[in-house]
Amino acid sequence: MKRKMLIASLALGAVALGVGSSVALMATDVIRQAEADTTVQIGDLATFKSVFDGSANYYNRNIELTSDIDYGGGSAVGLRMVGSFSGTFNGNGHTISNINLSQAFFNLVSGTVENLTFNCTSNGSGFGGLAYAIESAGNVSNVTINATFGAALNNWGPVAMYNQGKISDCKAYITIPTAYAAANTLFHMARNDSGSTFSNDLYKVTGTGSFLADPDGVAEMVTVSAATLANVSVAATATATATATLTGNDYNHIKWVVTDASIATVASASTTTNTVTINGLVAGSTTLNATVYGDAAETTTLATASATITVTSGSAVTGVTLSKTSTTLKTGLTEAITATLTGDFYDHISWASDAASYATVSGSGLSATITAVAIGTANITVTVFNSTNTVLATANCAVTVQAPDGFNLYLLEQLNWSKAYAFLYNGGPNTAMAMTKVQSNSKDVSFRIADTTDGGTVKNYNVWKLFINTTAYPAIAATSYAQFYNVTEGRWGSGVQLGTITDGVIMVLPVTAPQTGYKSAWTETNLNSALTYGATTIYGSDWLDASGSICSKTTDSATIKSLYDTYAALGADVKTIVDSLNDSTTAYNATYGETMAMLHAYYPSGSGSNTVQAAEDKNNAALIAAIAAMGVIALGAGAFIIARKKQH
Repeated sequence: MKRKMLIASLALGAVALGVGSSVALMATDVIRQAEADTTVQIGDLATFKSVFDGSANYYNRNIELTSDIDYGGGSAVGLRMVGSFSGTFNGNGHTISNINLSQAFFNLVSGTVENLTFNCTSNGSGFGGLAYAIESAGNVSNVTINATFGAALNNWGPVAMYNQGKISDCKAYITIPTAYAAANTLFHMARNDSGSTFSNDLYKVTGTGSFLADPDGVAEMVTVSAATLANVSVAATATATATATLTGNDYNHIKWVVTDASIATVASASTTTNTVTINGLVAGSTTLNATVYGDAAETTTLATASATITVTSGSAVTGVTLSKTSTTLKTGLTEAITATLTGDFYDHISWASDAASYATVSGSGLSATITAVAIGTANITVTVFNSTNTVLATANCAVTVQAPDGFNLYLLEQLNWSKAYAFLYNGGPNTAMAMTKVQSNSKDVSFRIADTTDGGTVKNYNVWKLFINTTAYPAIAATSYAQFYNVTEGRWGSGVQLGTITDGVIMVLPVTAPQTGYKSAWTETNLNSALTYGATTIYGSDWLDASGSICSKTTDSATIKSLYDTYAALGADVKTIVDSLNDSTTAYNATYGETMAMLHAYYPSGSGSNTVQAAEDKNNAALIAAIAAMGVIALGAGAFIIARKKQH
């Protein structure tokens, strides 16, 4: 009724909106999703045949058996579910029997098939008993196959012919009558294709056939003939694991009994594995008995074993403290941290960070390691749990991540590289480190500088930046070298020795010039003051013409005089840096200081009009402001590094 109402509502919406086709598709998708989310229960043969009817109507559904299904014998033509089954088929421990197959029960399995006993007679070569193939996402677990050959089969496996997924905790009982002993290219579980895994899978073959070698995780059944059980010590209110060591691997289940349930109990009275969880209750000792049975009815006893359970006194954990409640780390560094418990008993401990983008934590038990990732703050939490995942105690450590020690390495190049790399060796990482192209408002920043070694020619330089982390690389020193290239292999020349690093380094890479390293004596403070002046006074005024050249657009003498007076008032060191910059066009090759002096000479009283005009557009208008904000460290006109490739 709900589905009909849903379709009716969507249909009315389609008429109202005039988008009938798209809404109809949406309705179909909703219904399909509703079907996929609904579990189909099979409790009788008629329902079973309606699901496995040779179609793909139920390929994405969740299906479960509610009772055993006896197909009744005979050939099951058209029974196979086609398509790739992506749901979950849960047998709930039930059995499907008396099926005579010439092909696989399932076609492809990309979902899960579990908790099932499947009895069949196989007649078709090139198939599996349960499935044709288990795909990479497919999982078959806790399935028992009882397969009898009805022909001399080729290319066959009881679970599947092909396996790229996971087959675990499965058993295969394969019977090959004498008349069909010529069967060959057989697998005890499935073919071991790329990506496949097998775990704890057992087989038993009656008769003769040609089987291929088993992959890891698949073994022949050997009936259990003996068992031993180690003593167990567990604290009161805590848990421990008891493990039976078995001689053989073929059995149905193990029954576990504690003689005095007031001292300890078992979490499960019966297991299909050889382990069980022991719950300690009060101090004392008692006996654990394990009985290995060969059948579900417990009529066949294969082995028995006993051990002593000792429950020790103590108390549950009520509190936890950390070796530090706060810490400060520089980016890239790590620090160990430990937890101390109040109380004795707990099940497990977890460590977590509430801001892993700033700091992460990796812990095992009472110890953990904090790693500083990026500048910011994070809270590290340790949580102690009992066996039911109830929180017993928590504690926190506040982590502040600071910037690492280091300096900015700048590269100015006029080759228009699309990428730039720095190689820092003799204490550095000695590997290609990608540099970042400095931008402002999505535009590349460039310098226009008069090259005093080339007749004062104005040249454009792209700006690249790389932060050198001396916290991560503390061995970087005056003897370290830097090299540059536009690919990750190769070097430029023999490199530039950094020297004593105080304010930072800028390297300049022109097309030609003898290779030299340059580190300016200018301080970072003076350099930033000079660039700030350029950003606020020059680019923040009427000083620029339409093309961006530093030619005053105003004829107001007072404004021109104010601009010049501001420049004249700069400190000597700052003015030296300002004078090294050239922001004129190629029509007038002069440094900024020369331009200022000439304009002042033209208009000593601030009258007349500006006759110095731009001859070309410039590509760095308003970008010195961005450079100033980024704290460029040092630059000197005429300081270059040659682009000469080192031979390897």
